[in-house]
Amino acid sequence: MSIGQAEENAKTLTTDTHPEKFWQFVQPTGRAQLKVLFWQVYDAWYYQTNSQQALRLRYLRDFSKNELIKETLQQWKRMELYTDSHQKWLDQLVYIWPDISAGDELTLLIDAQASSYFFYNNQLIGSISAQNFGQDFLMIWLGEEAEYPDVRDQLLGHKSK
Repeated sequence: MSIGQAEENAKTLTTDTHPEKFWQFVQPTGRAQLKVLFWQVYDAWYYQTNSQQALRLRYLRDFSKNELIKETLQQWKRMELYTDSHQKWLDQLVYIWPDISAGDELTLLIDAQASSYFFYNNQLIGSISAQNFGQDFLMIWLGEEAEYPDVRDQLLGHKSK
C-alpha cells in the first residue's frame, strides 16, 4: 500500500467513525458567500468524496429556525420539488434546527447510505434518514434551478465566467 493510499484510508476511517470531522479532512470542492443587496448572509463550503458530501454554512446574520424553515419551504416550492414528503421533513427540522446567531455554523452531512446528519457548530444535533432528503436539500444550493447560480457555480468549483 502506498503512502497516499494509507492516508486516504485513514481519512475514510476517520470520517466514517467521526463524521463531524469530514469537512476537517477533505478539501472543499468550492466556497462561496451569499450576499443579497448589501447584506452578507452566509459563507458556504461544499465538500464531496466518492461516498460522502457536506454543505457547511457559516451564518453572518441572526436567523430564527422558523425563518430557515420558511426559506427552505419557499425554495423547494420555487423549484417545484415540494411534496408531502417535504412537509414531513420540514416538520422534523423544527425539532432539529436551532435559532442561529451570526458566526454559527450549520452543516449537512450526507453519508454513503444517503442518511442526512445536521451539525450545529460541529456538534451533531439530529438526522433525517429519508434517502431523498439530502439531495433535495442540496438542490437549493447546487441544483440547476438554484436561485443564486453564481453561488452554485462557486460551490461546485466552476470557474467564474
